Amino acid sequence: MDIDMVITPELATQCQRNVARHKTAWYPVPFSQYDPDRLCYDGSLARSAGEEAVIEAVNPAGDSSHERNQIRESIKQSPLTLEEDRGFWRDFGFGIACFYKSDFVKAGGFDLAIEGWGEEDIRLYLSLIKSGLDVFRSKQADLVHIFHPKFCDSSLTGEQARACRSTKASHYAGQRCLAKTFFDRHRLM
Repeated sequence: MDIDMVITPELATQCQRNVARHKTAWYPVPFSQYDPDRLCYDGSLARSAGEEAVIEAVNPAGDSSHERNQIRESIKQSPLTLEEDRGFWRDFGFGIACFYKSDFVKAGGFDLAIEGWGEEDIRLYLSLIKSGLDVFRSKQADLVHIFHPKFCDSSLTGEQARACRSTKASHYAGQRCLAKTFFDRHRLM
């Protein structure tokens, strides 16, 4: 489990329900938030009706920096709001898992030769499969990865460096927001 997650008590029950010793490991798919400073807050994207009412009541003049702070606060207060412009299902992530310790040991545990960011979770996932476990994956609405800046150390090389940069870029903003930003910038030029 990552430390920067919002979880509910039901997640432990799901873990117990979805795992079978020597048979099945569970890799839940979390919802991962985009950078709240990069989201498109133009009135048409990334606002629920409740957020719209809060913004209008607190900021009737339409000051964008104040508005952005209100949206950030709304995201903090309601992290389990899973909207397309707030984040995405992290299908490519394998850092959150549930399995028996005996299955972890049988698969060889973590590869302790890995240094730096990433890859240890993918190698463990592959080792569990090679050891004979079936892997069950499911999207979990009660498992949210809270946005935080990603840092890719310059000493990373190869697949670790590529994966770190890719993960960092994937959390920037949603496709509609990126497209809107691109077209808005190019119209001004």
